[in-house]
Amino acid sequence: MGGQPLPSLGFAALGLLAFKGSLDLRLAAIVGPACFLWGAAGGHVYQMIAAHNFAPGNAGIIFYSDILVPIVGFIFLWLQYRTASSQQVR
Repeated sequence: MGGQPLPSLGFAALGLLAFKGSLDLRLAAIVGPACFLWGAAGGHVYQMIAAHNFAPGNAGIIFYSDILVPIVGFIFLWLQYRTASSQQVR
């Protein structure tokens, strides 16, 4: 996401709004960047297959972070939901 200033700015603004927001707003703050990052990962896969581009900026840590960062975000959101649900039962 380093070369994309406008999406990054939008995702940052949404993240700041979601900081004290509801669980739904936090979900929205994860879904947008997840779609962007997984789309970028798809582009990396296409480049690896079509152009045999295995450069570090295409097939290295950037590729893996495009896949794993959203997954970690969804895991954290699920943990928060589970914790909030168990506290409401008490």
